[in-house]
Amino acid sequence: MRFGWSLLVFAAFLAAIWWSLTPVEQQRLMQAFGKPARTTGAASSVQAPVPDTRDYQREEYTPPSACVPREAVAEPEVVPGVYRWQDVNGRWHYSDKYPVGAARVEDLSAHFESDVRHVSIRMQGDVTGWAGSLQDQLTLDAEYMFRLYARYLPDAGRRRMTVTVNVFASREGFVAWRESRDQSSGANAGMYDTLGREVAVLLVGDREWDAGLIRHEIAHAIHHEVLARPPTWFDEGMAEVFNAVSFRDGQWRLAGAHEPHLKRLADAGQQDVVSELLRSDWPGADPLLSYARVWSMAAFFLSTQPEVFGRYVQWLDAHYCEQVDSQAFIAEQYPGGLARWQRDWEQWLDNQRDAVTANWWKALPMP
Repeated sequence: MRFGWSLLVFAAFLAAIWWSLTPVEQQRLMQAFGKPARTTGAASSVQAPVPDTRDYQREEYTPPSACVPREAVAEPEVVPGVYRWQDVNGRWHYSDKYPVGAARVEDLSAHFESDVRHVSIRMQGDVTGWAGSLQDQLTLDAEYMFRLYARYLPDAGRRRMTVTVNVFASREGFVAWRESRDQSSGANAGMYDTLGREVAVLLVGDREWDAGLIRHEIAHAIHHEVLARPPTWFDEGMAEVFNAVSFRDGQWRLAGAHEPHLKRLADAGQQDVVSELLRSDWPGADPLLSYARVWSMAAFFLSTQPEVFGRYVQWLDAHYCEQVDSQAFIAEQYPGGLARWQRDWEQWLDNQRDAVTANWWKALPMP
């Protein structure tokens, strides 16, 4: 009898440990014991074992009951420089102060069009180890996200914002934070709280994956600061674009896998992207496909028609806190209207599936 109770307690203990692990950690543990990793129905990623799914990563931010007003314009912080440096262990870091004693230093200051910083990133929580070292690169990425919009919105260039990123290594910590903000939210790995202007993320243990998730959430913060309540397709699509790219050595570079999105779109066959512009039930019955669609629409728009993209951003700014009709804008402003948008988007997708012409990130405009 005593042996039976001991077995029951031990099984409960193992179960508690199992459910405290992130999905990636569960997959890796199963693989270590020779078991096939669980799948969530999404296509496998070239970045395995990092899961290629938004089922648990999907972010849902708190929708404000009324439009959140813009913060008062403040003078941007003057930055003395931007440096990329290598420590004694061979790891690269970014900072705005010259790293005395670094093994190697690269001055990237010349890549900035001005000497001011508009976005500051404040990371808190479980930021020990490599997670804490992400702050400098994320700050640089966030600054260039902001500047990309500011190039089309002169008044935005005078703004300054701080994004607080709450980092959690355990699911319990993330869920507790989420429920303290919005008990109805279903987010379980990333969330942007509109009212509090804070980001929360649950780390999965992979540097590239976690950095991409944080960039995605920071993009939401920037969108809501600059444009208040942009259409869902644009808000989520551009967040996915910034999930996949990072600003390094003076240019946009691919920093995350986009192949899973391309595979989903190919598997889905013919797509009517116009319907995505009018959706009110985001993300619909197939969240993974919805993310793939809006990513492709945003990346296509920005990389092929930067001038029309700029007019769209200006149009959103002119309709700050208002419901907008993106379909009407594209029909009027895009060369050839909606039908041409559809054809050009399909051709763009075909090019991205070709290893020779898959270079959308290289065509992104410089901030």
